[in-house]
Amino acid sequence: MRFRPLPLLTVLAAPALALLVALGVWQLDRMDWKQAEIERWRARQGEAPVSLDQAYCGRPDPFSRRVERPDPASGSIVMVYGRNPDGAPGWRVFQNARVGDCAGDLRVLTEAGFLPHGETRMTEFHEGPMVLERPTEPGAFTPERDPETLRFYGFDAAAMEAVLQLEPGTLWEEGWLVTDHGALPPRLAQTPPARHFGYAITWFGLAGALVAVYLALHMSRGRLVFTRRKE
Repeated sequence: MRFRPLPLLTVLAAPALALLVALGVWQLDRMDWKQAEIERWRARQGEAPVSLDQAYCGRPDPFSRRVERPDPASGSIVMVYGRNPDGAPGWRVFQNARVGDCAGDLRVLTEAGFLPHGETRMTEFHEGPMVLERPTEPGAFTPERDPETLRFYGFDAAAMEAVLQLEPGTLWEEGWLVTDHGALPPRLAQTPPARHFGYAITWFGLAGALVAVYLALHMSRGRLVFTRRKE
């Protein structure tokens, strides 16, 4: 075999190939992480709910922990766009509650109910245990918040503190309490492990296609020649 690489094409193809392979490996890592998180969430579903003070102050990893519903600290609310367990769009209604004695005056958002899209009154009032989860963060294409109507499209600690009349830095930014409906939280359900595997196959497939095109171009220009060894 004789191989004389095209310099410019090789310089361009090498980092592109490395990127595609890295993206594939990253998706496989995400798949393993997601599967482990789902298994941990399912294991904790069998645990009895604990107080918020116990979950936050007594556990090194409180997330996905089932928590007893705390009393709200005030009647003020904020609303975050989302869906109810049946998939209907609307506004998830949150109040705030004190985290616990070990956390001083730290507050956490607690899901109180659901306001269906187009309605003016909350029709779903939540009761029972809750789950401590990471809040929904705004994305690149998330609509702008509207604090005057109490409506948000993702967690925004500073703006929500103003609406809830809390001191700056009072609202816990790493987690919130959502009603335990027995279903996987959105952060685990929106992109299941199988989809991450599919993404990985796509990236590896593109990497293979790039290699095939690279070799084909060299063969077409006589820079890659397979010859038989003379006996």
